[in-house]
Amino acid sequence: MKKGFTSTRTLCIFGSVQFLNLQKCKINYIPENLSSLRCVESVDLSQNYFKKIPEGVYCIGATLKHLDISNNPLNPEYAYLPSNFSSVFPNLTVFQLKKVNLLRIELGALAQLTRLKVLDISQNKVLTGTLFQAGHL
Repeated sequence: MKKGFTSTRTLCIFGSVQFLNLQKCKINYIPENLSSLRCVESVDLSQNYFKKIPEGVYCIGATLKHLDISNNPLNPEYAYLPSNFSSVFPNLTVFQLKKVNLLRIELGALAQLTRLKVLDISQNKVLTGTLFQAGHL
């Protein structure tokens, strides 16, 4: 069962929001049309019930500088960073994935994150070989 927003109007009326903090909201879903929040620079989804990186986050894309998905129980089939991840978030400077059951980082997933200053993947089971294959760390 999806636990999240029943209406995207709640968020979309705030088109100039820069910081979206949904920490500890007991949600496992956010709407895909978050792209209407064109000014969002920071999203905190930590300490919720997400089973995979929410699709709604990918819709924000280019404006995002800070993304925190820490302390979410990702399912094993979604516990990886896909190879196209960095191309979606070219301005990301802080990426926190602490304690999300992360198993692997696909080749190229971090390659285009040239502005990245902080990457926290602590308390995960990322295979050492996959981390160093990930690209320009």
